[in-house]
Amino acid sequence: STQVWAFPVETSTTRRPPYSVRVPTMILPPNAVNQQHPHVASGRNGRKGPNVRLAIAAAWLVGYCCGVLFPSPPRLVSSSSNYDRAIANLVRAATPAKATTRISTSTEGTAEQAFAKLHLLITTFPGGFEQDFRPVFVRSLQFFWPREHIRLTVVLDNTVAKNDEERQHMIQKIKSFFDADLQNRIDVKFHPNTDPSIFGPGYDIQQNIGFWADNFTDAEYIGIVDDDTLFTRAIQPRDLFDEHGRPHTICKYVSGVKNPNDMKWKNGTQWALGWPGYLSAMNYFPVVLHRSYFPKVRNHILGEVHPEFSTFDMFFQKLWSRKKDGYSQFEIMFEYLWHYQRNEFNWHLEPEWIDDFWRDGIPLEKASQFPHIQPGSPQYNNVTDDQLRPFPRIAVHGSYIPGGRVPRRRIGRVVQLMKQGYCFSQPWDAIANKVNGSTSGGDDFVVIHRRCQAYKVETDVNIDGEWLFESEGKWARLNPSGAAMAHAERMKRNSPHNFSQKELRLIFRE
Repeated sequence: STQVWAFPVETSTTRRPPYSVRVPTMILPPNAVNQQHPHVASGRNGRKGPNVRLAIAAAWLVGYCCGVLFPSPPRLVSSSSNYDRAIANLVRAATPAKATTRISTSTEGTAEQAFAKLHLLITTFPGGFEQDFRPVFVRSLQFFWPREHIRLTVVLDNTVAKNDEERQHMIQKIKSFFDADLQNRIDVKFHPNTDPSIFGPGYDIQQNIGFWADNFTDAEYIGIVDDDTLFTRAIQPRDLFDEHGRPHTICKYVSGVKNPNDMKWKNGTQWALGWPGYLSAMNYFPVVLHRSYFPKVRNHILGEVHPEFSTFDMFFQKLWSRKKDGYSQFEIMFEYLWHYQRNEFNWHLEPEWIDDFWRDGIPLEKASQFPHIQPGSPQYNNVTDDQLRPFPRIAVHGSYIPGGRVPRRRIGRVVQLMKQGYCFSQPWDAIANKVNGSTSGGDDFVVIHRRCQAYKVETDVNIDGEWLFESEGKWARLNPSGAAMAHAERMKRNSPHNFSQKELRLIFRE
């Protein structure tokens, strides 16, 4: 049905200290040292005294020199025979790592239970239907997502239809892109806030929709994707939620300054939230959030940081019109969640840049040069070892990956990654032991071998499908052994998936 949402005015009546706002001592706000979440108010996660910091720094230097805390100098993953054997051994021996993060009592359920409550949400426009939405997103979604769990809300600007009749036509057109058995699981909504003087041009309207995603679906968990999202392997609940039902999030932590101009995104975060940004969440799809977090972010901004605005629309108008800065709704939301809801997620952090500072972040003595960036190493910012462990993705940003940036070449890249993803999704017993009957889609192993022999499924780490999001996979380059172990753990979890036989014949030209 046609539905147009109205956005209510929200206010905030509660005030809570941040989880851990790490800023250099010389610019600490009053009483900031005591503004610690109860879980890190004391012990090794609390603020350390000068002598302790000096001892830690000395130990860090020794560990670095000995090559204990970090791998040997960064290198690209190789396909040498020794490395191949190492990967195969890891796959055979891998067992899932146990989470050591303290779980909040408000987190309940399992990965399977949370996954059943997940709906995807996507913004698109008619001009992108045949460039990305249909040939990239819809095609890979239907191929890799468990069909019984496909639930999708498509959001369009209300300017694409002048009346109810045109809206109904647009709804039917979008549903026609999907297989007949899935069309009743696709909802189409129209976004009313499209005045460019208030909400900006198309990019800004898309960002605004992200802040209000909870107004377009009643789902408990909302997974936000772009219309050029390309799924790259058969998806399981544990790819998106951990064993406690917490969403996985793959963020970048500030690890240096490759280009100060690129840091303009942090300017927008600092202005929106009032502290230097540390995380970048535009690093994976789908971005999964519990619906309760969207109003929490909006309320915090209005009630705690920008009380000068009486509505979120007024705040947003100022946010996008700050031409000297960039911004990202993902970055703003996850910066808030990192400080206030940290235990509600399973965090996976990789470096943002590969430069002189990638291990230790912006040095504290250089903090004044970059006031919009949270300085210090991951450890200084209370990042745990578990949170630095590589974690494989299930999708790439299709129009930004190598080979996919030119629209006319993108379809070929889609087919390539679909074939590769099919092969890396086969149950490990079928691959390693050549056991028939347990393969995805019931395919005979001989058929699978013919289709997949080019992809070295037993020995490769599937860089393009698991470690790449846009231009480069930093985990696979900086921590190849960690990436190999995470890939091995994922391969051990492979289970039969019902692939479309029609699509398989198309992509493999059978």
